Amino acid sequence: MERLAGLGLGVDLPDGWDGRIYRRANELAGERRALHAANFAMPQAWGDYGSGVTEGMDADGVFVTLVEFSPENANTGLFRHQGMPAITADAFVPGGMPKAVPGQAGAQFFFSVGERAFCLFVVVGSYAARADLVPQVEAVMRTLSVD
Repeated sequence: MERLAGLGLGVDLPDGWDGRIYRRANELAGERRALHAANFAMPQAWGDYGSGVTEGMDADGVFVTLVEFSPENANTGLFRHQGMPAITADAFVPGGMPKAVPGQAGAQFFFSVGERAFCLFVVVGSYAARADLVPQVEAVMRTLSVD
């Protein structure tokens, strides 16, 4: 298990997982902080929501991204739910990604932690196997911290 931490975010990565925490400028949203974690080695080029990562993911792959939005969004509109969401297999939708990949499924959650607004986006490599893959997501999410 490896602890990945930075920019007020942290997560424990199980053996074999890859992760990164980064900050990048975004034309529409200004500066954006994000955390990516996957149960496979991620490529060096990627988008905030996994473009460049999920297209080559195997059926047993899991990709998690936590994207932070501007503080003024916290506790309003989409972000009114307070606290980390519960991840269930029922939340995953085939093609529920910005760029649909056959067989994969995605789930998206908007929420706030204190005065910070987030979108959690998770992709599993197989919709049919989502119930078997979700426990990996839950295990990682239990270690997620927002400071």
